[in-house]
This record gives sequence, structure tokens and C-alpha cells, in this order.
Amino acid sequence: MKTVIISGAAGFVGYHLIKNLQEKGIFVIALCRPGSSHNRRLKEFTNLKIIECDTSHFLSLKEGLQNYYPDVFFHLAWEGTTGEKRGNYAIQLANVKDICDTYTLAALLGCKKFIATGTIYECLAEQVLLAEQFNSLSYYVLAKKYAYESLFQLSKKLKLDLTWCMFCQPIGKYIKLDQLMAYLVYELKEGRIPKLGTAENPFDMIVVEDLAEGLYLAGIHNLKNKKYYIGSERPRQLKEYLKKAGELVAPEIELVFGQRASDGLQFSYDWLDSTSFRQETGFFNSYRFEDGVRNVAKWVEECN
Repeated sequence: MKTVIISGAAGFVGYHLIKNLQEKGIFVIALCRPGSSHNRRLKEFTNLKIIECDTSHFLSLKEGLQNYYPDVFFHLAWEGTTGEKRGNYAIQLANVKDICDTYTLAALLGCKKFIATGTIYECLAEQVLLAEQFNSLSYYVLAKKYAYESLFQLSKKLKLDLTWCMFCQPIGKYIKLDQLMAYLVYELKEGRIPKLGTAENPFDMIVVEDLAEGLYLAGIHNLKNKKYYIGSERPRQLKEYLKKAGELVAPEIELVFGQRASDGLQFSYDWLDSTSFRQETGFFNSYRFEDGVRNVAKWVEECN
């Protein structure tokens, strides 16, 4: 793997993936959202080419990229992964079209492999469909699942190797500030008790540097299956993660659980099993959860 393309390159995971690949001497073509303030993060890197282009126009890049001969295409771009946009059906449906167009571009460029990032939340699709009440996660969950199914069908036609890498919650520098861990850290640093749900679901937090290494390994190995989960060594109840983070950030504040209403959606530990990925790639976690929390805390301080 000598040259790769990364969409969503200036995002939280994208930045750390580029950093990982740069350390290995891999040339990166970084596709970024036009005009995004996040693009300045990439100025520290040298062995890369930055292209600003909206995901809806990726197919237009074919002619300009043909002479780069990329080996792997990492598709990380996805609009509306957090906040109100998760409940916007137009945005989520557009994501599905864009990911299929991106896969088509990768095939046209002669890439050997296409790696896309999913989320453990797509495993909630059946619960969402059976629920009587609308959930703000619904369109995001269903779009992610449909995106994978659509790519799987497209891979039968275009014959480009597809790997779908799911994860639960990466933490570290550049995490979105509306993500749970960033919210928790901010509230505690401000001396406030964060408003939390019961936090009884099985959960998994992985330090983003470890996730980046996992994606790199997915790129260099011939994997047997099309879908894998990349996570920590020991998933646990969400409450355990939050309590540990609270002890690190503000041990004098006691967390209170159950202040937010439950959405009724249930996770399973079976979804958080990374055994097959570890066996096929040799992946292991190099960073501790505490490292990730401290990096989140530093990032929150920088932003405020």
C-alpha cells in the first residue's frame, strides 16, 4: 500500500488515519469539504495532496486522479453523524448515493480495495423499524445499514474488494464537541453535573489512534469477510466508561444517572466483538482508555 485516497480526511478519524499513514511513508490524497475550517489540520503533513470537493461531486475527480494509481480508498465522509442532522432523511439518503458514487470512483481509478466506515448503531435497524415511536436516530441508522447493503450489491457488479469497518465510539483529540465524552468532560470542567441517561447499555470506546491503526491493517490484509468490528479489548457498560472518565477529569463530582429519558434501544455485547478482526490482522490496542480521555480533555480546553 503506497498511495491511498481518504474522503472526510480532515475529520476526527480522518486526521488520525492520515497521521498513521504518514508515519508509514504512505502518500495520501485527502478529499476535504470545501471551505471547512478543519482543513487547516492537515497543514502539518507533507506527503499528501489536498483536494477540496463535496462528496456529491466525487465522480468528477476521475480525470484528475488517474495518474496517482491509488491502492486503497478509505471512505470516511458521512454528513450528519451527530446532532439533529441524524434525523434529516434528505441528508441521510444523500449519504447513501454519495457512498455508492465514491465506490464507483474507486473502481474507475483502479483501486484494489474500498474501505468504508460503518457504526454499531446500524445494528439497531430492526429495533427502529419495530418501534412505535419515531426516534431521532432512525434515518441515520437505516441509511448506514442501507449504505452497506447497497455497496455489497455494487461490489458484485464492479468487482472491487469491499471492507466495511464498524466501530462504536472513538475518543481523542478532534472529537466532535457534541459527542457524549466531549460533553461529559466539558460539563465536569465547568463544575457542573452532566445530564446523563441510565447508561446501562453495553458500549465500547476505542482510542482514535487505535482505530486508525485498525483501518490501516484493514487496508493491507486480505480479509475473508466484508464486514468487521474494530473495538477495544473489553467492552463494558456505558456507565463504567463514564464513571472512569469522571474520576479522571473531576473526581470531586459524583455523576448522577437517569436524568435523561431512555430511547428504549438496546445494544448487545455480541455486536462489540472484534475477535475475527484481531485474528485476521493481528490488531491489538496500544492505547489505554485513560489516554483517550486525557486527549479529549485537552481538546475541550483548546476549544473553550
